[in-house]
Amino acid sequence: MDLERRIWEHMERLCRDIGPRPVGSPAHRAAGAYIESEMAGAGLAVRRQGWECPDWHCDETRLEQNGLPLRAAANKYSPPCRVQGLPVFAETLEQLDAAEISGRIVVLAGALTQGDVTPRGSVVYYPEAHRRLNDRLDAARPAAMIAVAMRTGSVRRVFTDPHLTIPSVTVPAEVGAQLLRHRDAPVSLSIDSRSEPGSGYTVIGEIPGSAETRLVLSAHYDTVLDTPGAIDNASGVAALLALAEILGQRPHSCSLEFAAFGAEECGWYSLDAYLAPYGLQPIPAQWGRDVGEVSPAWLPIVANINMDGIGDLLGPTNVCVIAGSPALQDRVEEIRGLRHPAIIRTAPWPASDHHMFYSHGVPAIALNCTGIAGYINHEPEDSLEWVSAERLASAVRFVEELVEALHEATPEWVRP
Repeated sequence: MDLERRIWEHMERLCRDIGPRPVGSPAHRAAGAYIESEMAGAGLAVRRQGWECPDWHCDETRLEQNGLPLRAAANKYSPPCRVQGLPVFAETLEQLDAAEISGRIVVLAGALTQGDVTPRGSVVYYPEAHRRLNDRLDAARPAAMIAVAMRTGSVRRVFTDPHLTIPSVTVPAEVGAQLLRHRDAPVSLSIDSRSEPGSGYTVIGEIPGSAETRLVLSAHYDTVLDTPGAIDNASGVAALLALAEILGQRPHSCSLEFAAFGAEECGWYSLDAYLAPYGLQPIPAQWGRDVGEVSPAWLPIVANINMDGIGDLLGPTNVCVIAGSPALQDRVEEIRGLRHPAIIRTAPWPASDHHMFYSHGVPAIALNCTGIAGYINHEPEDSLEWVSAERLASAVRFVEELVEALHEATPEWVRP
């Protein structure tokens, strides 16, 4: 198999042919069907884990001030609206608490919109500042919200929350500056949107082994709106499919499970669907605590290897081990140091599908990247031009060696 060519075929199919794959959309289901077909073609036994979710559409968004249109994008799941009035500004939680925003158009900027605001109900990552912001908005009920992205030209949605019932848009930094300079002029906002019943699913492919243990390899295939999601995370899916094709031709002691999760960007649909058959529930992440509990139902799982954002053209792939024994960490580091020096070690990070494993006592080996991805993730710019097939192939070979090193490992050896 020409590894780089096969990887790139998967990348082109996901990013160019299918494109943005937000949860609940037809494109999302098309990507799932493609992954399912490829896994079956590699000889895996394939099944789906489905769920219901909103399928959100927006036909038009209009923001105006002094009769001039301003660039704005409705936040995913925003309800429709037609509102007008003087804006109220807040850039800290203290300002927001002190402001009278009920029934008003509130403009959020500064510290409040430095990054994406975590949706209510997220268990993987929900910082206290986001909880306070969401609680304040729920209590005050502004007529609409305008979130200022802290980057010129960007309308990366600050809010992506199916539980948020306040109409909202995101505007680029220059529009936020315009609104601030003319804060005494009223603005008008109209959003023509709707939510319909939708569905999605995780694709799971299996290769049986001779032992009762199993190793779970994973990546997520969904994206946020308006991005082809090349690095985040067609890259991980392309690597997963290449590994299925490679490893499906070999016998292993442990069973191999390939999980293409369908809702990492929304946080809980695929999480709940994967845990439920084991009688498990999500455990909220807490900084400084890796393992929430050791689940007897998951004792046969040796480890999870999760690939979320790899193959960055301008930066190395990185790897970390979470909730693993010193022996496991040493083995991963030995493989990396001997034959994969271009892959670097990094500190543990919680915010992806590997969280569900380590929080229930399963060691997680998480792969990510250090490069331009941090600037273009969740943006239209996250496209194929920023991905290196060579780096992706290198990551695949690294994971291939990890699998070969771990397929005879016992749960006792890998756990702390």
